[in-house]
Amino acid sequence: MPKVDATRDQRSAPCASVVIPAYRNPGLGECLDALADADEGVSFDVTVLLNGASAEVARIARSHASHVAIVESPVNLGVSGGFNAGFAATRGEYLVQLQDDVLVEPGATSCGTTASRSAA
Repeated sequence: MPKVDATRDQRSAPCASVVIPAYRNPGLGECLDALADADEGVSFDVTVLLNGASAEVARIARSHASHVAIVESPVNLGVSGGFNAGFAATRGEYLVQLQDDVLVEPGATSCGTTASRSAA
C-alpha cells in the first residue's frame, strides 16, 4: 500500500488534482517547476507518486515538498497503478494525468478545466 507523506488542507477541494508518477527521470524537477509557473488562477494541487523511484528522483520530489504532496510506493505499480494510487490521495474536482517529462505551458490548467466545465 502506498504511503502518503503529506497532509492536505481539508477546508476546500482544489478545482483540479495533478498526479505525476515518478520512477527514474531526473527531469522531474523541471516538470514540477514548469507546473508551478503555470499557475494562472485555477486552484490545483500536485501529487507526485514515487513509483519505486530512484533515490535521486525521490530527493528531487522532496525538494519541492513545500508545494507538492508525495505518495510513496516501494515498488513500481506501472503507469495505471501509479496514477490510481496518486489519485486516491487527491481531492480535486478534475483529475489530471501528467508524465514526469512534460513541461506544462502557462494556461494549460485553466484551458483544460474551462473546457471540461463547458462540456458538462
